[in-house]
Amino acid sequence: MRSRTTINLSVCYLSGALFILSNCTKCQGEEASSVTTPSQLNTSTQTQEAPKNGTKSAIKRSDNKSEIPLRIEREIIFTEGDGYQSAADLYRPASDEVCPVVIMIHGGAWISGDKWHVADHARQMAKKGFVVMAINYRLSPKHKWPAHLDDCFAALSWMSKHASEWKADIDRVGTWGYSAGAQLALLTALNSRPDLPKVRAVVAGGAPCDLTFIPENTKALATVLGGTRAEVPDRYRDASPISFVTNQAPPVYFFHGDDDFLVPLSNSIRMHESLLAKGIDTVHRTIVGKGHLIAFLDQQSRLEAIEFLEKFLKS
Repeated sequence: MRSRTTINLSVCYLSGALFILSNCTKCQGEEASSVTTPSQLNTSTQTQEAPKNGTKSAIKRSDNKSEIPLRIEREIIFTEGDGYQSAADLYRPASDEVCPVVIMIHGGAWISGDKWHVADHARQMAKKGFVVMAINYRLSPKHKWPAHLDDCFAALSWMSKHASEWKADIDRVGTWGYSAGAQLALLTALNSRPDLPKVRAVVAGGAPCDLTFIPENTKALATVLGGTRAEVPDRYRDASPISFVTNQAPPVYFFHGDDDFLVPLSNSIRMHESLLAKGIDTVHRTIVGKGHLIAFLDQQSRLEAIEFLEKFLKS
């Protein structure tokens, strides 16, 4: 019998419009026959719980003396507008140390998902000495693109204004996301705004990096992007992280299952190769034999991603 965690995550990642990507693999040609692994790159790197409403702040301590106590505060409203509020959960070591920041973004095909799905990742990263802001963002079909991305920028802005309170080093900011969250993590980093902190490292798992290969008249993402690719081609291009690769891009750690039928493996490989061509530090970890959901849970990728962020945000 599958665990409750697996069932919840299955709903999160399999309920959305992203299933169309599995029907579009032929549009990209055959998958790459070999995949670059961290050791091959010529770069310098190589029990979840649902949030309880009304919980303001807590210091989580463990009977295991080797565990680092955390300061956790939930349901912080970081942006709001006409008829909506977007909330975040914040995690950090319960100490006076000034720590680098990671904005953590859940998946769910831009139409579902919640920040508590990445709570375990956030706690693990906070224990490694990061201030982690796990965010919710506006979802389709109620909200159309780029509302999702605007909320990610709003999270950066909120953290910048509250850095002192959270002992956060706003000059050392990273983003982390999976699936739709990876697309948002990449776009937040690649579309830097002069009034916001610069993102200096990205972790992108199961990332849909290029939406322009989707057939022109497919309607599955129309509720997210406001139309088919034939109707709003610029929107599909602007929602594709690969469109914004330059030699100023931050380092990126990709991880992706080679049995992913929701987001083709070649999607992230092509962006990884595009970054390499620009001289950007990037790692692509292919998780053999794992699909979209199980790759999200891969522990080795999680540990390597933390090491990657430590290298670029702590050194």
